Amino acid sequence: MRYRCRRRTAKVLESSPLQIAMCVLVILDAAIVLSEILIDLHAMRSQSLSSYDRIYRRYRSLVGSVVNPSRVASPNPLHRVN
Repeated sequence: MRYRCRRRTAKVLESSPLQIAMCVLVILDAAIVLSEILIDLHAMRSQSLSSYDRIYRRYRSLVGSVVNPSRVASPNPLHRVN
């Protein structure tokens, strides 16, 4: 009984239609992944340079406030900035 079930399973897995279907599914999956990557790249390129510039300026101000805290006005009124 077990041997017969294994033999049938092996026969189905080794059949050409199943292998062709699996190849089609793999190629379809690769095409979908590639299209997602291209869509993401297009979205990144279409963002305006001003948004990157705004992010860079914000990053620079944050890093500057950590490196040189006297450059930023203190939110604490009791803290004196020289």
